[in-house]
Parts: sequence; structure tokens; C-alpha cells
Amino acid sequence: MTCDMARMPMRDTAPELALRASLARLGLHSPERDVAGLPGRPDLILREDRVAIFAHGCFWHHHAGCRHARLPNTTYPWKQKFLCTRARDRATRDALVASGWRVLWVWECALTGGDALSSNTLDATVKAFLEDRIAFREVSGGGVGPDTAADAA
Repeated sequence: MTCDMARMPMRDTAPELALRASLARLGLHSPERDVAGLPGRPDLILREDRVAIFAHGCFWHHHAGCRHARLPNTTYPWKQKFLCTRARDRATRDALVASGWRVLWVWECALTGGDALSSNTLDATVKAFLEDRIAFREVSGGGVGPDTAADAA
């Protein structure tokens, strides 16, 4: 199973490309990628705004309530893997917020597939996050999630 996970693309995934396209439509053409030194290695950052953006895969990050995050019927200990991943994601978010960064989680289901938000809705949601100056927001195919790190635990 480890080999299968290692083969998963780490950058330029369809969700990340959709998110970068949204940022470009908002006039943000050069978000930084693969920035070392920040907790969790965000997919994209907007350094001037101190915004860290993660394009989370619904399956790999086990998006709660999402149909794409179902446990497979295998002997691999998926439940434990997903619990660890979610705990690591929360710790990363909390560390970034504590160091003055704002965090945006955009779930794969918001970016691709039949549940994806329209370009206009995605752009408006990202723009609102950038303008609202809140610490944390997550966006899924069903809409917007909690606005603060405390709400999202």
C-alpha cells in the first residue's frame, strides 16, 4: 500500500490546478508553491497576505461527511491512517494560525467532479476569505465550513 500512496501526484493535481486558476481569475497570478519551512508544506501561499492554502484530497485527508472519503474494504488499517492524517492536518492548521498565518482548506470535492462549486462561487468564496481576514475557513462541494480554527476541531 505504501507504494500506491507514493505514486500519488504531489503537485499539479487537478484540484490544485483548479485552485490556481481561481486565484489567477482574482488577479493573484503568482502564489508560491512547495514552500519549505512552514508547517505542513502548504500547496500554495500568498506571502504578502500570510495565507496558506491547502487543496486537500477528500479521500486521503478523509473529508468528514464526503462521499469520496469512504473507508475501503481492505485489510489495510485505513481508520487509523485517517485519524492520524486528520490530527496532523489540525495540528498543522493550529501551528500556522498561531504563527500569524491564515489557513484556507479547499476540499477536492469543491474543485472537481459533479459536486464542484461553479467558478463564480469558488472565486467569490476565496475572495471573501481573503477580504474577511479570518484565521481559518474550509470550502467543500457543499459550501463553506467553519470560519475559525476553534470551530473546526
